[in-house]
Amino acid sequence: MFVSFFHELKEIGAQVLAFLNHNKDAFSSLGTIFAVIIFAFAFYQYRRGESWKKSEFIAKLYKDFMDDMACRNAMWMLDWENRQINFGSEEMPIIENYNYGILIQSLRKHDDIGFTDLEKRIRDTFDRFFMYIEQFERAMQNKLVQPRQVYPYFAYWIDLLGGKRHVPYDVRKCVLEYIEIYGIKDVRRFLDRWPR
Repeated sequence: MFVSFFHELKEIGAQVLAFLNHNKDAFSSLGTIFAVIIFAFAFYQYRRGESWKKSEFIAKLYKDFMDDMACRNAMWMLDWENRQINFGSEEMPIIENYNYGILIQSLRKHDDIGFTDLEKRIRDTFDRFFMYIEQFERAMQNKLVQPRQVYPYFAYWIDLLGGKRHVPYDVRKCVLEYIEIYGIKDVRRFLDRWPR
């Protein structure tokens, strides 16, 4: 009985081998198809992971930007004509009255007159603001993020400096001239990415 079972098992094995040998091209093709499917799935997972990393990167950079008091001050100065701005900290505030005329005066080219303490604070504030915008621009240049990922965060400010919002022409002009005069090229590239 054991011998007949072994003989039967041997015969089934021979039939399976014959079947596999006869259909080896089909199995080879199936193997290739499965390999392609596995590769495509792995590539999809990789791209999805990369997209997630890019989203995390831009969210962190934007959070750092928004948490920076100088950046917030620059945005407030662009967005509002008359207000009080704290150039200090919460613990040691330095509150100054601000208007667009002071901004225009502050962002002028260096001259013999020099700058008041307030004008220096405003210049430092905008330098910090532009430093962050340059980081976003460089991230796009290096393809760490796509412009379509950055635009929603900055659409308002791009429109504001592009003349599509309420900022007066002379204020926009002085900001853009400051960028040109002091060679802040990546900010200029950042703004030029989107039509005005």
